[in-house]
Amino acid sequence: MTFSKTLHLMAPRRLLRQRPFVVPPMYQTRWPRTWYKDGTLQCSAHFRCFSSSSAANDDRKRSEHDLRVSQVQAQILARIQEQKQPAKTQEREELQRIAKEDLSIIMQTIHNWLMKDATFFLRTMEAMDISLLEGEKSAAVSSSTGDAKIKSSSRSHSRNETDVDGFSHLFLSGHHPMQIVLNQYRQLYDDSIPEFEELMQQNDCAFLLEHNIFQQLKVAGFADPQWSRRFRQVRGYEIQQQGLMQNLTKQEVDLQRHQNALIKSRREFKELKSMERLTSGTNRDNKSRARRHRKTTDEAVRRSTTKKISDTSSKIVEQTEQPQSFLQKVWVSFSSLLGVSPKPLVVEKKVSDTKFQSTENVLPPKPEKQKKVPPSKPKEHTRLQKLVLRKQEGLRRLEDQIEEATARLERTQRKIKELEIPLTKDEYERAQDKVSKVRDIICTEFARHMQDKHAHLIAQYETLNSKTDLTKPQEWFPYARLDRRKIIFHGGPTNSGKTYSALQRLKEAKQGLYLGPLRLLAAEIYETLTAEGLYTNLFTGQERREIAFSTHTSATVEMFNASKEYDVAVIDEIQMVADPARGAAWTRALLGLRCKEIHVCGGLEAKNIVEKLAKACGDEFEIHTYDRFTELRVAERSLARNFKSTGAYRYVQPGDCVVAFSRNDIFAIKREIESTTNYKCCVIYGKLPPQTRADQARRFNDPDSGYDILVASDAIGMGLNLNIKRIIFNTIFKYNGDKIIRLGHSEVKQISGRAGRRNSPYPLGEVTCRDSRDLPFVRECLSMDIEPIEKAGLLPTAAHIELFSEAMNAYGSENDDSFSDLHQLLRQFNAMATVKGDYFLGRQHEMLMIAKRIKNVPLKLRDAYNMCLSPSTETSLDLLESFALKYSRGEVPGLPSRSVPKRAKSFDDLSNLCSIYSDSDLFLWLGLKFPPCNAVEQAAAISRKEKTLECINEALAASERLKLSHCYLRQATRLRNAWETENGRSIEVGLYDDGEDEEDDDDDEYLLEELREAIY
Repeated sequence: MTFSKTLHLMAPRRLLRQRPFVVPPMYQTRWPRTWYKDGTLQCSAHFRCFSSSSAANDDRKRSEHDLRVSQVQAQILARIQEQKQPAKTQEREELQRIAKEDLSIIMQTIHNWLMKDATFFLRTMEAMDISLLEGEKSAAVSSSTGDAKIKSSSRSHSRNETDVDGFSHLFLSGHHPMQIVLNQYRQLYDDSIPEFEELMQQNDCAFLLEHNIFQQLKVAGFADPQWSRRFRQVRGYEIQQQGLMQNLTKQEVDLQRHQNALIKSRREFKELKSMERLTSGTNRDNKSRARRHRKTTDEAVRRSTTKKISDTSSKIVEQTEQPQSFLQKVWVSFSSLLGVSPKPLVVEKKVSDTKFQSTENVLPPKPEKQKKVPPSKPKEHTRLQKLVLRKQEGLRRLEDQIEEATARLERTQRKIKELEIPLTKDEYERAQDKVSKVRDIICTEFARHMQDKHAHLIAQYETLNSKTDLTKPQEWFPYARLDRRKIIFHGGPTNSGKTYSALQRLKEAKQGLYLGPLRLLAAEIYETLTAEGLYTNLFTGQERREIAFSTHTSATVEMFNASKEYDVAVIDEIQMVADPARGAAWTRALLGLRCKEIHVCGGLEAKNIVEKLAKACGDEFEIHTYDRFTELRVAERSLARNFKSTGAYRYVQPGDCVVAFSRNDIFAIKREIESTTNYKCCVIYGKLPPQTRADQARRFNDPDSGYDILVASDAIGMGLNLNIKRIIFNTIFKYNGDKIIRLGHSEVKQISGRAGRRNSPYPLGEVTCRDSRDLPFVRECLSMDIEPIEKAGLLPTAAHIELFSEAMNAYGSENDDSFSDLHQLLRQFNAMATVKGDYFLGRQHEMLMIAKRIKNVPLKLRDAYNMCLSPSTETSLDLLESFALKYSRGEVPGLPSRSVPKRAKSFDDLSNLCSIYSDSDLFLWLGLKFPPCNAVEQAAAISRKEKTLECINEALAASERLKLSHCYLRQATRLRNAWETENGRSIEVGLYDDGEDEEDDDDDEYLLEELREAIY
């Protein structure tokens, strides 16, 4: 019996070289097996059986055999599977482990994006329809425009990386104007992140499966921690590279500047050496020429004297030979008797009543007038020698600076070459595209998650947002919108007659209103209209003069009354609409005036914003332009040679006005002028009472008063008519209450325009500076047009604050019904206020200061807000708090006891007198704003004002006796350095970096010019 079945097993290679091998019988099973050269063992699948047993027995045996074969085959297959299974299991486990690691890395990357990347927070807020980047909100004044909805930012932002980076920096640093709102939403945002991440890690997360986010990020490379780190480093690399390139450019400019200076210095040094040789040779020639001239002159004098003596002797002999008179004969006889040879007696003939010819003839003649010999020049030669040595030292310093600049440049170039880019530009752009797509998807889903979880708080924000909407201020004045008004804009520079033209139209009106920036100006217009025979009221914060049957009113712009109707109105100095602190008053007046014809006067830079506001109100707009009557020019040179030169103000002339920006500077300059010249000075600055300023201006304008020089601050820019010949800027930097700034183009033009006035002794105006470094900037400001004003200031009204407080109380505010913490309300309102592209939210620093001071006084919210609008200073807060406390109790407030005005012994005493005057002014303002007012206390306040005014005028008249320890030069240098440090820039003025070298360089230029004139 034979069986055959085929199985394929691998065979040893040594058997492949042999012929088919048959297993010996003793090892054979029931199947004959044969090895073939292909390496397999062949068994026949079919079999033949040769047996003598019965068929049934064979079938049974065959069944048993087949069962054993099946078992063996199953065992063989099981062993084969066991050998292969561990590899697949390990591979599967490895793949699962890698997938988990990739998922963990990607989730960690997404977590970092959500927690640290401000762009994800921003996109999430935008997906919730809460725009925090577009537009502009609160606190800061912006110069950008746009019609998009604006949400409290210090600048107008667009959706680009630069703006997002700026937003991120402000947000992370905690100095964003909307920080209060940002912190609230950031808290909601952070609270929602853990649950959102758990949602993302679920296997059935719909938006992950739909957009295959994990796979996209894995393909982009974010599953690799090293690649993710390099991706994050790209931004830092770009910043570092940009900084290095900026340094490289700056260093190249510095090197070129030093090289140019070296070339110039070498040329000047060569010229100085030649001048030195010339002056040295001139000295030797002059000495020899003078010796020869003196010798020749002495010989001529000797010959002339000898000749005169001989001529005199011959005349005497001639006189002796002439007939003798009786006395001569007596003299000869007497001499002969004595035996003495008689000397001739000379009898002088009288030529005239006063002179005798003989005496004149006896005296030696005067030497002839010597010819003028060119003087020697030892002084110029000595100065040249010093200048040559200094220039030689400067050349050496320049060469050292060039060497150092070259070394710095090489180091920067080497750093740029060594800088390695983490990713190529294509890789980074592809990854950035993936991140942007994924970010939009994640932020959209995250926004839905936040809306579902924090629906109540988001609804609260939307309600508060509707209460802080300031996008349409023209709708605040519905009565003014009933009629179509005509707005006439009178635009032109100072001293162009624009206000005069508007006032002529005002005088013709039946009902007229004038709104000015200063009570001094309002009082001047009041007197002018009254002198014309018009019944005129005067309304200022501290004074109300109501005239019976009045037809006209002159007021400060803050006293504008929107409920009264006029025929003609004049709004003066409309460019103040852009002022951060007071601009809202001009905006309110222009939008809310109920008047058929409104004349707006100001600089041409305000034309655009006035036209926009007129269009928003649906009014007619008309423009009249004016040119300056007289010429205004900039001087070729500054008053001082360099910024360290002392005594520069000894060169002032009658009619000059020195402009400084601090009280100490003003009085230090006044003292220097009066001590070095014969001129007396008037002073004007903002803290002085208006009456004192008017009196000082009158004295300066009066040619017979004895006051020829004016030292003033920028308070002369408006409101005063002054006969100024020349404006001299002591410095172009000042402290504005928040920081040190440089004067703007508008301020420079406004102040400079005061020089030269038609129908005055000085019709032609001139502008110059004390510091030569400031002169180019002033020349630039006067030669170019002022940048147009694009935004007008806004402030919330008391009604806005009340509605906002009600909304806050409705959502669980802890504040009282009758009074809320106004300080917190103002901060919250400013953070959430929405303004439009043509407006900005005005500065409220003073309002916040007052609100914080009176927050514990139980006032009504409207009263507290009106008190925040008072003209208070830090020194008058005690008076304001005392007044508010008594007013809240229903008592009649009185003037608090304070030091009685007394003679000033120092400038601090003078400042204290001004504070006393301001306190009296504030008390009168509060009395008019919060009636009823005690008439006795009002009279006491007026009396104190008058007494204080006398003390102030007395102190100004004797200011030279007041103690003052101040250097205006040091103060100007400090302001310039602070501004340059803050703005990261400097004004190039000399060859060297330190002040001493700059001073030497300026002195060298002046000295070299003088020597050229003297020698050549």
